[in-house]
Amino acid sequence: MNGLNCLFERVANIGVGSVLLMIGLGFVVVTLTVLPPFGLLVALPVMAAALVFFFARRSRECSL
Repeated sequence: MNGLNCLFERVANIGVGSVLLMIGLGFVVVTLTVLPPFGLLVALPVMAAALVFFFARRSRECSL
């Protein structure tokens, strides 16, 4: 695997994590204003998924 693919792997993880974090924050706003139970039930797993992408380890090919 070449270095360029490894660069895109990290950028993709940060990009997906950022999008999920924004969606989670949107649900937090919905939780506070409109639908308290529903927004919180959706916001927490989405924000957890964002954290998984932010702290994802590099693949074996890129860690060499």
